[in-house]
Amino acid sequence: MKILNKYILKELIHYFFLSLFIFTSLFMFTNINKTISLMVNKSAEITEILKIFVFFIPASLYITIPSSLIISILMSLGRLSSDSELIVLKSCGVKIRQIIKPIIYFSLLMTFFSFISINFISSKSMYKARFLLKKIFVKNPMLILKSNKPIVIKNQKIKIKKISGNNIEGITIIDKNKNTITAKKGKLIFSKNNIKIVLNNGIVEKIVGKLYSKYDINKFKNLIINIPRKLNTDIKKIKLTKNSKEYSFFEFKKKIKEKLKSKNVKEYKKKQINMDLVDLYDKIILPFSCLSLAILAIPLGFSSKKTGKAIGFTWGIFSIFFYYTFLTWIKSLCLEVNILFLIKYIMLIPNIIFFSLGLYLFYRLVLKK
Repeated sequence: MKILNKYILKELIHYFFLSLFIFTSLFMFTNINKTISLMVNKSAEITEILKIFVFFIPASLYITIPSSLIISILMSLGRLSSDSELIVLKSCGVKIRQIIKPIIYFSLLMTFFSFISINFISSKSMYKARFLLKKIFVKNPMLILKSNKPIVIKNQKIKIKKISGNNIEGITIIDKNKNTITAKKGKLIFSKNNIKIVLNNGIVEKIVGKLYSKYDINKFKNLIINIPRKLNTDIKKIKLTKNSKEYSFFEFKKKIKEKLKSKNVKEYKKKQINMDLVDLYDKIILPFSCLSLAILAIPLGFSSKKTGKAIGFTWGIFSIFFYYTFLTWIKSLCLEVNILFLIKYIMLIPNIIFFSLGLYLFYRLVLKK
């Protein structure tokens, strides 16, 4: 039986890590694509981009591990079924429970690892990624320059109406002496040491009167303003408050208890308590989705017959989509619940339904044969 267990595990692990790589890559590029492109376009250091990329990888595991697990089970059993290996095993007297034993053990292991990942690894890595982004943007505020969003750099207030690549329109700059510089068009030029704002066809309004009552207006065709790429900012002074995703289950539970004991508990219950409880129980519900989806995947994999891996992948994608859609709806329902202790039981509904459905199908499609 050890040979059989190793054979099934080898098949399972192969598809699991292949699926994990694909899902993690998709998650990464869809979620941090804007941040990475923003930093690349504005010449951020490659080492900083790589660090952020690495820190964001664990943050995707809460979705990619359960998804990869159900896909790997369905494709593994689908392959064994399509190649008639399951029929051979049954004819040799191998019982169903012996075939699924390594799959159950692997699913339990992934449930445990998912819990560790969500509550300890990804929570810390998400905080580190956000802190690194904050540090980069504090040192170089021009990275977060957006249309119609004013930023302040070295006591200079800069606002640009439209940014198209490096071309800019409708520029207004108020310097540290309260002088106002406006221009219709311009360009951003990024170099290693500084950022040049090249302005065309504008005016400079210099304050003459002490009470800001008189201005000296000068027109210009071209004006270049140099801004250092990195500001001399004390990184130690940067403060960043953790959000709910960056706490472990135990830390966040303690945080909620502290808020409930605070003086503003009534206001907290009106605005935030439901959302915090949903985020809290999410840290338990999501790891156990591995087990629920695995129990459902086993009978679906056995029933794939000659259709093999293709139907296994299709069933997997459908199950993942339905599970997370249903979970999202349950979360939105929890936000409207007035009886707080019911939230944890309502959050259990998706896992209970998928687990129960898996057991039912297992009985109908496997044990009854």
